[in-house]
Amino acid sequence: MGRAETPLDPTAGPLPAFAHELRRLRYAAGSPSYRALARKAGYSAAALSAAASGSSFPSLSVTLAYVGACGGPTEEWAERWYELDAKLTAEKTDPGPAASVVRPPRELPPDVYAFAGRAGELAELDRMLDEGDPATVIVAVSGTAGVGKTALAVHWAHRVADRYPDGQLYVDLRGYGPEPPTEPAEVLSGFLRALGVDALDVPYEPAERTALYRSLLAGRSMLVLLDNAASAEAVRPLLPGSRSCLVVVTSRDALPGLVARDGARRLDLSRLPARDALGLLHRLIGTRVEEEPAAAARLVTACARLPLALRVAAELAVARPAVSLADLVTELGDEQSRLERLAAGTDERSAVGTVLSWSYHRLPPPAATLFRRLGLHPGPDLDAAAASALAGLRSDEVRPLLDTLVRAHLVEPVGPAGYGQHDLLRGYAAQRAAREDPPDERDAAVTRLLDHYLASAVAAMDVLVPAQKDTRPRGPWTAPPAVGLDTAAGARAWLDGHRAALAAAIAFAAGHGWPRYAGQLAQTVWWYQDSRGYHTEALVTQRHALAAARDREDRAGEASALHHLGTVLRRWGRYGEAAEHFRRALDLRQAAGDDAAVGQTLAGLGVLFRRQGRLREAMDHYRQALEIHRRVGDRLGTGWALGNLGIVHDQLGRYPEAVEYHRQSLEILREVPEWAGVAVTLGNLGVTYGWLGRYDEAVDHLERALTMLRENGDRTPEADFLHELGLVQLRWHGPERAAPYLDRALAVHRELGNREGEATTLAIVGSLHTRAQRWEEAVRYSRMALGLAREIGDRRIEAWSLNGLGEALCGMGEWAAAARHHRAALGLTDQVEDRCGRARALAGLGRARQVAGDAEGARRYWRQALDVLGDLPVPEAAGLRQRLGEQTSINRHALT
Repeated sequence: MGRAETPLDPTAGPLPAFAHELRRLRYAAGSPSYRALARKAGYSAAALSAAASGSSFPSLSVTLAYVGACGGPTEEWAERWYELDAKLTAEKTDPGPAASVVRPPRELPPDVYAFAGRAGELAELDRMLDEGDPATVIVAVSGTAGVGKTALAVHWAHRVADRYPDGQLYVDLRGYGPEPPTEPAEVLSGFLRALGVDALDVPYEPAERTALYRSLLAGRSMLVLLDNAASAEAVRPLLPGSRSCLVVVTSRDALPGLVARDGARRLDLSRLPARDALGLLHRLIGTRVEEEPAAAARLVTACARLPLALRVAAELAVARPAVSLADLVTELGDEQSRLERLAAGTDERSAVGTVLSWSYHRLPPPAATLFRRLGLHPGPDLDAAAASALAGLRSDEVRPLLDTLVRAHLVEPVGPAGYGQHDLLRGYAAQRAAREDPPDERDAAVTRLLDHYLASAVAAMDVLVPAQKDTRPRGPWTAPPAVGLDTAAGARAWLDGHRAALAAAIAFAAGHGWPRYAGQLAQTVWWYQDSRGYHTEALVTQRHALAAARDREDRAGEASALHHLGTVLRRWGRYGEAAEHFRRALDLRQAAGDDAAVGQTLAGLGVLFRRQGRLREAMDHYRQALEIHRRVGDRLGTGWALGNLGIVHDQLGRYPEAVEYHRQSLEILREVPEWAGVAVTLGNLGVTYGWLGRYDEAVDHLERALTMLRENGDRTPEADFLHELGLVQLRWHGPERAAPYLDRALAVHRELGNREGEATTLAIVGSLHTRAQRWEEAVRYSRMALGLAREIGDRRIEAWSLNGLGEALCGMGEWAAAARHHRAALGLTDQVEDRCGRARALAGLGRARQVAGDAEGARRYWRQALDVLGDLPVPEAAGLRQRLGEQTSINRHALT
């Protein structure tokens, strides 16, 4: 007997009612345990229990598996599922009073502690805002480093925030740090998500992101703070088009282009007036300023009236309450004299450097050492584990030291568990390290950091893709991996949280004498970057890996980077460049005699040829890969090669053979186990079942694949199977069922920059509109697909799009134009050996002749199409036979 479950209230809504009926079905079956049901259903007990919990909407495949295991009527329950899906979709689309809404973003950093002075500047900013043109108000605050630009901008933004009820957006553009500035496209992605756009719906092209961003801000009253901009070019894509928005930009540059071209009003921020500087010092250290006014004035002068320097100096004064301000100023003067003997600089930088040096020398030695080590970190921010690696200490030893640096204003907390520094502080820390630490100590610290990142990345990927463990580097490591990487969720969270740090580490390692780490890190995180759709990031890291491998004359590393670059370029539809990279990788791997790697690159070329419609060449490369993998005993490679052969047989219209290849692949990949491969093969098997008209099996396999892919965060094949599921639903149930899947697929493909997937989805959407008799929309989407397919050189999708155009034009009565497109498609399908595409073109020509009134010509083309399909058990063949039967009946009727 099954365990007792928490009762459900079937009147609480459609989802609880649905779950309640599922439970009743289980009770009617004798209340078997979920473990017993799982053995019958082929799904886990947890998945079946969750389906009947009422807490979430189960997928169709899980629902039908549950019903079937309980002996219930699956067809009836399929209809119930679709009815519930429609109700829940309607509730999301038409929110009622209780529905959740997207909250306005409130991204401003906290107001500055102890802000003082700047009354004149604040009044000027108010005037700019009140007297601004009807267009968007853009205010640019410029000034030297450490002068308080960000503090002023944040403080003023908080003062006027209530005038912008639709929210505030904030970003640090990192225009002056040692790491590369934040890209506008990356900023736009974050802004769009903050504005309520689903991550999967963020466009891929930067121009499209800007357009969507401006559309969303149109008519809204929002404040946008763009901090630390290096140039006007970094700002322009982030400017709203709405007249009701305020944009505040901070920069060390005067940004003349933003003023001249974009109408920005500039406020040049000078050093604090002496009175304001004394006021800030008073707020930070209290009555000691009144007790020693002369010493306080000298301290202000020594700090060059710069807020950054004043805050660091004040913290030192607070930490030493027994020391008079006069003595502190004397110490600071001695430090300044010493530094001036070493090097001269501008007043501002000398002042900041003096105060930092003074504060630094007061640190306990372990904290000072850690401060210097932080200057060696290549990325923008780091966590305590990375700081531990740099310092060569345990986490429990380094956290108190980080707290000391935070109190001294030499480090600032970032997010829940990170730490960052003003770029002046980072530069100063790096200078101290170069002066005080022997090169071998600095090198050892960097090596520990890179070991920490590599060990952590390896541990994370071992959990996510265990079948590839043997391909990853193994220690011994000079620093341990991060904790919490023993679960898939923990591994993904660590990789997601350290994307920027890993990319920076790879770039640094490649260019500063650690090329082995660059290659190993890039190879280790490749699957994560590719499967998650971080293709731009993968392109950059693999190029660094390629350069590093060539510096070391590491032919295996060079081939690996070339192979991965070929994959990225193929996903972007740059087939010529992809082929060049794959061939260079193949030459290197063949010369090295690395058979398993040769098989991988042969498969990569096979995928490329298949996308170009060169199916015979694709099959030849897949078979060579299969032979190699079998010969060397590579079970994982064998499983993938069999799956690839299944795909090419599917595209040749050899569906029974395709099913057999996919089943063999599935068996091996489950045995390995390689769950990412299992998910992909399940989906590919579902695609084949869809062409065979076995729609229920197709949906089941595709939904199981999507569930697994989402659990693994594998987004690239997820998008492919979304459009395939949309196609199956279009063929089985029609446009309404198909549309949500296709909308989602198109959004993901565009976000990932997967142009081949985008072209395929556009072609299917064109067919959807034809089925719905929305002829103009069908023509529009088919032409979009055709243009993209021709641009990337995908002849199969080009033929599909031409057929789609022909069908839509025929529906509009333009039979002559339709026939031209079908004939063009017919020529292409001959080239790419697309059996079903050829039959579709011939059937389209028959339809065009029918619309033209030529019944005999229509019949002739339909007969040819049926001959092409032969004995294939596909719905299209049955449809053609029915059409020929109808045509015969019409002819007999006419003769009588």
